[in-house]
Order: sequence, then structure tokens, then C-alpha cells
Amino acid sequence: MPGWTEHATCGMVLLITMLVLNYFCNFFPFTFTLLDFLLIPIVAFIYSLLPDCDIRNSKIYGVILTTFLIGIIYCFLVGLAWYGIGLAVVLIIISSLKHRGVMHTILAGIILSLPLLYFGGFYMVLGLMCIIAHLILDMELKIY
Repeated sequence: MPGWTEHATCGMVLLITMLVLNYFCNFFPFTFTLLDFLLIPIVAFIYSLLPDCDIRNSKIYGVILTTFLIGIIYCFLVGLAWYGIGLAVVLIIISSLKHRGVMHTILAGIILSLPLLYFGGFYMVLGLMCIIAHLILDMELKIY
């Protein structure tokens, strides 16, 4: 089975391929800013590892756990307790998932990619393609 380095490498290759295709075919006509050039590789890296967030000793689980714990503490400190509770519930759900279960589906990929629409269609498509590439590498391509 591929490890995190193979999944991350595949995500970066996919990112470069999408950028080249977008340059020549202009699928997503927008001007890339400096912030885009910083965020896009981060999105590709995270989303290429995201289906393995249900493995306790995976790199992405550690990133999610740390980020959510900081977010929960921050929410309670600034008086956004309901957001902190929501983050805690999501963290509990992620921790209770079975590996190669719901996170290894195309439906989960679509749902997890939708928030990236905030940044633009390129981000959403990149996130979804990185998740699908992960599923293909794991040979676990399920719809739901």
C-alpha cells in the first residue's frame, strides 16, 4: 500500500498537471495571486492525504488533531463556545471512523471539497482530484 509520501507526491504531480492544463486551456480563468501560489500546494498536500485522517498514527490525523484542538481552545477563549463544541463533535466523529470506510469514498471527497469553493472552482476541483487520486492509489474507488 502507498504511504503518505506516495500520496503527497501524487497530489503534487496532479497539481502541476492541473496548472499546466489550466495555463494552456484556461479552464479556470482567473489571475493567480501570490496567496494562491502559497495556498494551492498546501491544499494539494492536505487533500491528497485527507482520506487517511481515520488512521490514528497518520500524518494528516496529527495535523487535524492539532489544528482542531487549537481551534477549540481559541473558540472557548474568545467566547465562541458553540463553534468550539462543533469542532469537538467533528473531531470525535473523525476519531471514531473505521479506516477505508466512509472517508475512502467519492461522496466524502465531494463533501470535503465543497468548502474549497470559497476560494474558487480551481481549488475545489484540485481537492476532489487529489482525494480521487488517493483512492485510486489505494485501489479503493467507491462511490459511497
